[in-house]
Amino acid sequence: VGVLQGGMGPELMLLAARALTYIVDSVPQAGRHPCVAEAVPSLCEKLLTIEYIDLAEQSLQCLEKLAAEAPGTCLSAGGMTACLSYLDFFPTGHQRAALKAACSMSKGLKPGHVGLAMDAVPLLMGATQSGDARVAELAHTCLARVSARVSADPSRTESLLASGAVDTLAGLLRSRGERSPLSGEVVRALTQCARSDPVASKLLSLGLAPALAGMLGGKGSAGPEAGGAAPDGAAPQHLQEVLDLVAGILPPLPNKEAAGDAGASSSGGGRMAIFEAAASERDAFVTELLPCALSMHTASVLPSVRKQCVACAAKLILIAPAGVLQVVLPRARVASVLASHLGSECVKETASGLRMVELLMSKAPELVSRQLLREGVVHAVEALVCGPESGGAFDASEEEEEVRAEAQRVLETRLLPLRDADSCQSVAKTVARLQGFAERLRAGDAEAVKGLLEEIQGPRGAEEGASAHQLLESGAVGALKAFLSPDGASGEEVLERHLGFLDAIAAGANGMEPLISAVSGLVGSLERFPLVQVSSGTEGHEHLGRPLKLRLRRAAGETGLRDFSTHVVLIEPLATVSAVERFLLSRVVRPPPATMRSPGLHRRTGGLGAEEEDAMDGDEEGMMEGEDLDEDEEDIEVGEEDEEEEVDIEEEEEDLEE
Repeated sequence: VGVLQGGMGPELMLLAARALTYIVDSVPQAGRHPCVAEAVPSLCEKLLTIEYIDLAEQSLQCLEKLAAEAPGTCLSAGGMTACLSYLDFFPTGHQRAALKAACSMSKGLKPGHVGLAMDAVPLLMGATQSGDARVAELAHTCLARVSARVSADPSRTESLLASGAVDTLAGLLRSRGERSPLSGEVVRALTQCARSDPVASKLLSLGLAPALAGMLGGKGSAGPEAGGAAPDGAAPQHLQEVLDLVAGILPPLPNKEAAGDAGASSSGGGRMAIFEAAASERDAFVTELLPCALSMHTASVLPSVRKQCVACAAKLILIAPAGVLQVVLPRARVASVLASHLGSECVKETASGLRMVELLMSKAPELVSRQLLREGVVHAVEALVCGPESGGAFDASEEEEEVRAEAQRVLETRLLPLRDADSCQSVAKTVARLQGFAERLRAGDAEAVKGLLEEIQGPRGAEEGASAHQLLESGAVGALKAFLSPDGASGEEVLERHLGFLDAIAAGANGMEPLISAVSGLVGSLERFPLVQVSSGTEGHEHLGRPLKLRLRRAAGETGLRDFSTHVVLIEPLATVSAVERFLLSRVVRPPPATMRSPGLHRRTGGLGAEEEDAMDGDEEGMMEGEDLDEDEEDIEVGEEDEEEEVDIEEEEEDLEE
């Protein structure tokens, strides 16, 4: 360091800079010692006043190593500006080293470094235009980090906008838009910047809606398929960040007192006025992103993502005029999303769902009234009002009592009048028809399957078929299950019913697609299995290596299966449902007598020789070996201690038993 500061000739200074570089590179923990010895100001000086290009390049390499160990010290000495000042004088390799050093320094940005970081913004803006893709990527990353930290100071907002950093970052999303670490860094930076009203106004005017919709997997407003499923391979963290940006640009939701007022724009303050002043950009924002937010709620499984989807949808409905909702709502599954959200066990999620119901009924009652009835939203609100004794989601705590009171108010002021509307009669008629088909299915009428499928698709020229709630309320799903798996029926009768079911499916225009879609919707609306997002890959691998301890209980009212809830079952995380079913088969279901086996099994094995048939029988017995319980062991007392049993996950071909 003394040689660098003393100016003892270019050769000695070059050797001194090279020695420092080797020391920090070989022993990274020693990087703070040159900083304490005031090496950073000397290195920055060699970059700001370039007399010897070799010395400048070596000083740049040394700063890159030091910035990784002591970013704050390098920033305080003006290291970011020094690295970027004469970037064009260096070859591409050294330009990358300079921007790597700047990126390392940006990680150590503190409030006291904001001024120094702002001095480097114009230099970073120029580096984003580099012809080298790696240099441009590093420049965008550093610019995003600097912008995020500078935006935390409200007094610097105008300077940040004037520098053009927000335009550059938004332009990167518009031009690229793909899911990558760089786009994630840019999205996080813009989310931080969007807390300021001027930045939010700028982002709205730049037309980010199509790019954000594309990152969420939507197809824009070009056709009726807008707002498709979640993009393939999209990480939940990336989706969460994009939704956070959308929510950050939008105005906040009104408070409880103003929630029922459709024109409660004062709750959002200046942010609401921004959207009202930019009508065309606002309409594009709603048209592009509302279907995406609702479809993402259906496609995602993580509670955090689903919660943010509903929050974004509520904010978009808040700013949307009636004319835009007339276009967007018919092709958006808003009612089904609300029905599943209101059934959540989380009090805050239920409260946000109630607020969204009130927003919809205040802004577009004629559009959503029938949907709220047919998708079970009204039923869900009534269940909240009745409480846990009638199927509500909550116990009677203070916070939950507030939600129940809010549900009572929404029900009385918004939803009860729907019971007398014509749409309610139409929904009731659909349920009655489904109940009729259910009775026929329980009686073994195979022709009722065809009628049920037609009702699901939408009979009598209707625009839409039966909803998941209507199928559940009518008992049609349980009746179809009873038709396909009748208790005490002979094998011939079961086979006859299955053939009748296949004939009804073949006669339909779309095969089993409507039925599968309806049953999938039911599973999605009823599924309450808790999910936990793992923060790191190492932690995720640890979870996959440990079996899950589950206690499997019978469904309420089920008497045909043996109670297995006194056992704790160890299930490998990668086990298939088929493996779990095979494990439980002999433990909860008594094997039927040999006379009840389907004759189709003999027809399938009829072409085998005697030796092959004996071998297959042996394999079948081997698969179930050790799983059968003795007659005395079938009856398990309530006080028995918990047992642990493990399900293997060996890959097996489908056996004849399945």
